[in-house]
Amino acid sequence: MQQAEVLPRAATRRPWLRIDPLARPLDAELSASLDQGEAEAIQLAEEKHADLLIMDEWKGRTIAQRRGLPLTGALGILGIAYQKRILEDPMGILTMMRAQGFRIHWRLVASFQHLLQTKYRA
Repeated sequence: MQQAEVLPRAATRRPWLRIDPLARPLDAELSASLDQGEAEAIQLAEEKHADLLIMDEWKGRTIAQRRGLPLTGALGILGIAYQKRILEDPMGILTMMRAQGFRIHWRLVASFQHLLQTKYRA
């Protein structure tokens, strides 16, 4: 079974997840500069006037920012969830993510720890 067949069935079991196709062919600048997933995510965010695009990949984030898209990454999501008291240990989750291959610079981790102690739980 192909992935395209599996995803729509998975979406029907999760009402918060919706899979939307692009309304137009993939933008040439995006497809030349990014992997397909990042390119499609940026274009779909533009087409749908998304409230927020979640992306960690540096090159994709740069292009999304240049296009004026509202943007956050995995750390932003962890911080918001911590602030809303959905999570109690975002650093523990980040540690698990890193153990699974999520790559992040130590300076970002240090900044995130500082934000957790100040902004997110102030």
